[in-house]
Amino acid sequence: MGTPNLMLVTIGYILITIIPSLALTVRRFYDTGNSGWMLLLRFVPIIGGVIIFMVLASDDGTNQYGSNPKEIDWEVYEESIYAK
Repeated sequence: MGTPNLMLVTIGYILITIIPSLALTVRRFYDTGNSGWMLLLRFVPIIGGVIIFMVLASDDGTNQYGSNPKEIDWEVYEESIYAK
């Protein structure tokens, strides 16, 4: 009798968490300057994940969420090397 109850709890958990997870993923796509519809690429086996996480570059410079962490400020980098 424990198995159907566990199955209901599992299905309930999945339904409760999938909407916020999708919303957060779409928000991160907008942060990188891409459309939220790019989320559909996740359903393309293997290649979809590679395209999403490795190939798509974000916008240069800063946006409303802050600076691009992929950009290197060479002046600050050089100062940190030669300051030692």
